[in-house]
Amino acid sequence: MTKLETTFSALLLLMSIAAIPMTDAKAQGGGKAQGGGVPTIDVQKNCRARTEAVVAEADRSTSVASCVASEQKARAALAAAWKDIPPGYKTTCIKPNDYSASYIEWIGCLELYIDVKALTAKR
Repeated sequence: MTKLETTFSALLLLMSIAAIPMTDAKAQGGGKAQGGGVPTIDVQKNCRARTEAVVAEADRSTSVASCVASEQKARAALAAAWKDIPPGYKTTCIKPNDYSASYIEWIGCLELYIDVKALTAKR
């Protein structure tokens, strides 16, 4: 297991069993990374848009809150592993200006690249 795989695995496990302090995820600077770190996206806006499409109005506030909490935890995990993520993976997976940008989706993309690299290394 690579250092990046170990870092992501540990962070995802930590996120599932403990609360990670939430950070402000409002967009600043149009989704650009602050100081070369993880780009900041407006998770409130994205979560509201997603839930409006599929969740009954009575359940939306709970669904939005859950979505925001998950996105903030994913951002914390990305921030913790940021220095270990290869630049090529960042270029391919981290796209803050794409439609409905998501920290969770970015982690999924990065994990796919890690898995593919591990599989090709075994051959």
